[in-house]
Amino acid sequence: MSSMDSSPGVVPLGVEWPPKADLRKDVYKPLPMIPLGTINPSEIIGDAPTIQAKVVIDAFNNALFDNDVKKLASCFYTEQSVAIIGSANTAFDIIQDCHAAGLRTTMVARSPTYVYPYEYVVNPHGFGVYDNLPLEVADRLMYTLPPTLDGQFSHGLFSYLASQEPDRYLPLAKAGFPVLDSRNPSVDIQNILVERGGGHYVDVGGTNLISEGKVAVRGRVEPVGYTETGLRLSDGSVLDTDAVIWCTGFADKDVRTIALGVLGEADPDMTDVLGPKDIVARLDATWGVDAEGEVRGVWKRHLRMQNYWVMGGVIQQQRWWSRPMAQQIKLALEGDLPSAYRDTPEPN
Repeated sequence: MSSMDSSPGVVPLGVEWPPKADLRKDVYKPLPMIPLGTINPSEIIGDAPTIQAKVVIDAFNNALFDNDVKKLASCFYTEQSVAIIGSANTAFDIIQDCHAAGLRTTMVARSPTYVYPYEYVVNPHGFGVYDNLPLEVADRLMYTLPPTLDGQFSHGLFSYLASQEPDRYLPLAKAGFPVLDSRNPSVDIQNILVERGGGHYVDVGGTNLISEGKVAVRGRVEPVGYTETGLRLSDGSVLDTDAVIWCTGFADKDVRTIALGVLGEADPDMTDVLGPKDIVARLDATWGVDAEGEVRGVWKRHLRMQNYWVMGGVIQQQRWWSRPMAQQIKLALEGDLPSAYRDTPEPN
């Protein structure tokens, strides 16, 4: 079976299904060109931390959970300095909290990060549609497009909006933050949300702290070790700090990596049923896209495991997709659910 062959046949246990495609390289087809002036256009996952994130002390986690800046400040030494490793949504949220608590804060931005303003998200041609249309109509408008088109339309809108203010993030770049704005052809919101599961920042004002020098930034370097006073970075320098907070993502982008923890241990007295490990071995991969550009493994049947369903995404996705998923479950319980169509037609 080739990497792009989506005909299921007999898929051995442990083999990733559906095969993962690349939304931009394998699936996207160019949109038709629209003459300039024809159109004037006037948001994983979960919360399972990575191993790095688990080193953060419980008291600090509790302070963040309670959104208590005084409790947050009490977690640190007298000097009260903190290094934030990461440069996406979580990292920006935390630098705002740390700055508000009076901590000397430094962000370590390991790689260029896609940043776009919140205003772009709520533009009338984007999620701002919820302000102008009934909920059911807005949901249908936002979630009936396939990801292959949705990503291109979103990029077109955001790119246009960014072109109207090309210097918006120039002060951020001058401060040393490696920023990608929406004019950059490499960025794609569907790729970030569906395939990467994050790694971007919806700017609700956090960038101003860096642009105005209130929060320091070390760009295009990454920690390579601890020292007695802080961190050693990949450029050979040392960042002195009292505390390190790892904002390096979450571990539950694929249900196969966390399902065992959800299902628990096997019951030794039940030998005639599938145990947790047997179930996990049969699950489809989740998120990313298949050869047709459709999201894998969520809101739909799995190839090798019946009666197991995965729900995910933001509240709008859950509201929209819960309906067809419930219909599938109902039909399955009644014995009327037809076989899933799993063939991928060859392109012309």
